[in-house]
Amino acid sequence: MQTFTTSLDKFNKITTTAVLALIIVIVGFSLYKIGQTDQEILTITVIPIIVICLIAYSFRPNNYSVDEDKLLIHRMIKDVEIKRDNIKSVEIIDESKVKNSIRTFGSGGFFGSFGKFWNSTLGSMTWYVTRKNNFVLVETNDQKKIILTPDNPEDFVAFFNKIAIL
Repeated sequence: MQTFTTSLDKFNKITTTAVLALIIVIVGFSLYKIGQTDQEILTITVIPIIVICLIAYSFRPNNYSVDEDKLLIHRMIKDVEIKRDNIKSVEIIDESKVKNSIRTFGSGGFFGSFGKFWNSTLGSMTWYVTRKNNFVLVETNDQKKIILTPDNPEDFVAFFNKIAIL
């Protein structure tokens, strides 16, 4: 099994940092106000914000692994497994193919972009990305499109195709 890293690019680092800073301000203000009012503020603001952050962090893609049988997208909560015999193609695509995508459900910049997206070029897609470049399109036999962003997409695709031949 070969593992391929995926790291946050500058845009996603800035977005994540800004969102976390805003959350810290909101949580700090809420905790400050608790002393002046009551516990309802904690329940209404702080706990849901912390839960949302933990969920986003847990579902972000950490890296990808490829072997003879499967492609794994590693996450803190439940890896995503795609069987090799269900993969029709794996190819590097230009960012213009994913440009103007609309997030229909998921995260768009906070610890990366992951979840369901759509655009007029590719239609419905599932993203497990951490950057705005290095796009790899994985198409399955059941017409699903999965977008990944390994740090080295050329090595990822070459390794995948090499194993497919063996």
